[in-house]
Amino acid sequence: MNLLKTAACGAWGLFLFAFPSLLEGQTPPNFVVPSGNPPLRRTSEPFGKGLARYQQVLSAQDIKVGAVNIKLIGFRPNKYSSSTAHKLDMEIKMGNSAKTPAVLSTTFAQNVSGVLSTVVKRRKISLPALPGPGGFTVKFPFDAPYQYNGKSDLLYEIRVWGNDIGNKPFFYDLDLAFSRYVSYVANYTSPVAASGFRQIGQGLVTYFEYGKATFTPFGTGCKGEKGYVPAISNLGLPRIGHVFQVHVINLPGLRNIWLFAGKSKTSWGKLPLPFDLAPLGFTGCKLYTDVIFVFPRQTAGGGGNTGYGFVTLSIPAFPGFAGTKLYFQWMVEARSVPPWNLAFSNAAEARLDI
Repeated sequence: MNLLKTAACGAWGLFLFAFPSLLEGQTPPNFVVPSGNPPLRRTSEPFGKGLARYQQVLSAQDIKVGAVNIKLIGFRPNKYSSSTAHKLDMEIKMGNSAKTPAVLSTTFAQNVSGVLSTVVKRRKISLPALPGPGGFTVKFPFDAPYQYNGKSDLLYEIRVWGNDIGNKPFFYDLDLAFSRYVSYVANYTSPVAASGFRQIGQGLVTYFEYGKATFTPFGTGCKGEKGYVPAISNLGLPRIGHVFQVHVINLPGLRNIWLFAGKSKTSWGKLPLPFDLAPLGFTGCKLYTDVIFVFPRQTAGGGGNTGYGFVTLSIPAFPGFAGTKLYFQWMVEARSVPPWNLAFSNAAEARLDI
């Protein structure tokens, strides 16, 4: 489907040459760890234990989706479970694991590589009654997607700060699997405990939904004013039904800038891309995208290379846009750079997804 959307007065035009890849009512892309049909037992960990700090590591060997943006985590009630609904004061964090499942530490901090991202902010959340309709019915949508790199062992942490029955334990049985791809460490006395007990080769059967919205810079920019090379960057990801921003940095403030947007990085009509602009007087510069739409702006910031500019883009809430690729590159005013007083940034490929 083709869409050409233009608007004046600071609004933007979005060109999307899309094909239907995810229609309303279809199951979103997902994966489960551990995969397959491992042996199971039931457990009320971690939600039915009162106060809790629970970490589970999942082996990258069992995550075969590559780099994705995880947007929901879910758990499967055990077939023998039965529980009324409860409300928990809780939060969920996610990050890369510093330990494989085989050597998970009993010290929570030692299991984390880098910094954990809060994917479900602390608040009161209602758990559904069990057993429910079957499948992964205990689900927690993320407040913001977690960008999984597709290579590292994955770790999530659940902290329960209280519940609606005076922090007492209750039965809330979920499926726990025996598998070399998972292990966990838990403490059920405090959500800020430093350490806990460990179970190697065991862990909750965990469901994830994801999208593949990406923003990937490529190519090289050329020297502009005072030798600064403008660079493209982003804030947020090109997710369907959301907004994101395309930025340019490393240039002076109060300069005119233009964001080029296109649909190809290989050709612009009969012109092959990337196209060397040196014969036109732009030394070291290349054009990386066809130019379907241009967004004029002016940089903010001060002197030196502290200037910056951006364009905010809104992706319409149409699932058929999933998989569409757009290309961006900045042209910037570069005073005292002969012969045209212009320079170019590197480029970026944006893949639209949920």
